Amino acid sequence: MINFIHQDLDKPIMADTSCLEDALLAESLGADLVSTTLAGYTSHGRPLFTGPDLEFVEILVKSIHVPVIAEGRFYLPEDVKAAINLGAYGVVIGEAITRPEKITRRFVEAINDVIGNGSSH
Repeated sequence: MINFIHQDLDKPIMADTSCLEDALLAESLGADLVSTTLAGYTSHGRPLFTGPDLEFVEILVKSIHVPVIAEGRFYLPEDVKAAINLGAYGVVIGEAITRPEKITRRFVEAINDVIGNGSSH
């Protein structure tokens, strides 16, 4: 499939990975970029974190030779900066800006943390 995509379609390939082993295999097979998209979402990969797996980003940057795309649970600008500072080629921001119900929920939860449920504010 990789040869077909490269040769016939003349397109680059980004491999979504869940662990270093996935990334090394993807790179060896010819992936042009490797992302952290699946970290925390497979039974054999890295554990699930509340926020992005910045440690995984750093591991990939130090271990593979193709660009690393940081993806997965990036909600805060400081997390994006951290990924870039660790050497990520780019950062994908998905649900943090594309899912209005989740954006609203984060704001409501933050407000409830401050005023408390049932407060007269």
